Amino acid sequence: MKQSNPNVYLISQDAKLDLFERLKQEIASKVIDDVAKNRKRKRGKTTNGGSGVGVGDGGDDDAQEGMASASAAADGVSDSSPSSESVAKCIVRSRLIVGINQCTRILEEAYLQQQHRQQPQHQQIQIESKTTSVITTNATKAHHPKPTLLLLSKDVLRPPSSILDHITIYSRHLNVPTLVLPGRASSELGQALGMKCAAVALILSSSSMREDLSRALDGNNNDSLEDVEKTKQREEEWKETNQDIDSFVSYAINKVPKM
Repeated sequence: MKQSNPNVYLISQDAKLDLFERLKQEIASKVIDDVAKNRKRKRGKTTNGGSGVGVGDGGDDDAQEGMASASAAADGVSDSSPSSESVAKCIVRSRLIVGINQCTRILEEAYLQQQHRQQPQHQQIQIESKTTSVITTNATKAHHPKPTLLLLSKDVLRPPSSILDHITIYSRHLNVPTLVLPGRASSELGQALGMKCAAVALILSSSSMREDLSRALDGNNNDSLEDVEKTKQREEEWKETNQDIDSFVSYAINKVPKM
């Protein structure tokens, strides 16, 4: 398969299966119980006459609700209650973005930040009012997680046009390693993540320890001895979880076919 994007690689079937197994063990296992609960709750609100959710026609709703939201990654806001949110879950929700709409928003913001950094200070950035608000809102933030790996399901990349074309364009501009998963990858990727289907998944760089622990604690920490010990445990959990995600990213990039 010829690729016009030098950052996009079609991996083998065996490499895909190995990748999914690693994804389940190192990342999805930390939040997969919550995904199942969200799907069950959502299913209970749906009438029996409703049709199944498909990829590309709103099929990432499960992904958006269950795994992570763009606002969680961009704004540091978790969907779960802070009192029950472990550090590991908080990190996975902020670093693993699943779903076409969610990944599009994150990639768009990363692209705008890149353009903003490249502009000389004396020049005005000429963009739409909608995107201007994104730059104005996020420009003052201390840390901007960067896209580090993109997974695309090949069965959604249907020529002559694809609902993921804009995502591959962003990945080229941002120089994000992008793996195209062969076969019926949308359902297999979804299963690996504990949901029905997933057309695309994006992994971001880590936030600072202070930001992640602050989200998990919701400011309820104090200086008692017990809380000091808990903080140490959370710091260890933060390190281990980020190491697991970074290890998966490195493993995935090593699956790129050698030229």
